[in-house]
Amino acid sequence: MNLFIFNNLNNDDVVTSLLKFKSDGDEDAYYQAARKLISFSKHRLTDGNIIDEYILRLMLEQDNLPNPETIRDFLRQDIKTVYDNL
Repeated sequence: MNLFIFNNLNNDDVVTSLLKFKSDGDEDAYYQAARKLISFSKHRLTDGNIIDEYILRLMLEQDNLPNPETIRDFLRQDIKTVYDNL
């Protein structure tokens, strides 16, 4: 994914597996991502979409997150890109 601020998402195993499944239909990649998401969800109290929560957690835990006021348009673009791709 072409991201401005949250480029670290491209290095995450779950994200890369989901993208591989989406682009190639690779079922092994899907199952790999599902196993990791299930493990992640065991420690959360959520009734929503676990993928959304997982991605949001990655975004919030990114080091050196810039001031959102100065990069608002880039943040919006990144969030749209993530939403469209995952």
